[in-house]
Amino acid sequence: MRVGLVGICVAAVILVQSCGSRRESFYPSVADAKKAGEINRGWIPDYIPESSHAIHIVYDPESPRTWCAFEFSPSDSQTFQKNLTHVDTLPIRVKHVDGSGESWWPDFLTGDLDLAGIRRRGFDVYVAVEPDVQSDTDLVLFVLDCVNGKGFFYRTPRQ
Repeated sequence: MRVGLVGICVAAVILVQSCGSRRESFYPSVADAKKAGEINRGWIPDYIPESSHAIHIVYDPESPRTWCAFEFSPSDSQTFQKNLTHVDTLPIRVKHVDGSGESWWPDFLTGDLDLAGIRRRGFDVYVAVEPDVQSDTDLVLFVLDCVNGKGFFYRTPRQ
């Protein structure tokens, strides 16, 4: 009985510690995110528009997986899109997106993604391939409403 109780306690401690490494932040502007080091550390791409604001981000430092919501000036959208590839078919790595667990992450970007449904909401879908520190690449899904200046990105875990 004691051995079972000890096992349960050890499992609970491990679970609590693993959940504690996840980080969520809010930045009023991209300048604030830069000041906090999010761009230098690679959590926010250095090519998001300088006008980006209302930036919500959550990530686990042990994984490249990242969820981010942000707003930007629609006048910056063309320059921003030059760093992205527009897609008509979702790459396998981003056909399914795990939920972020945050209220600011939209339901339509959780689970098996419906490209037509995303577009009906006024968003276009893009991807970017970024080099990773371990000589691998990360795939980043961008979902953008360039008319209203609203965007989301999801960086996939390595496959």
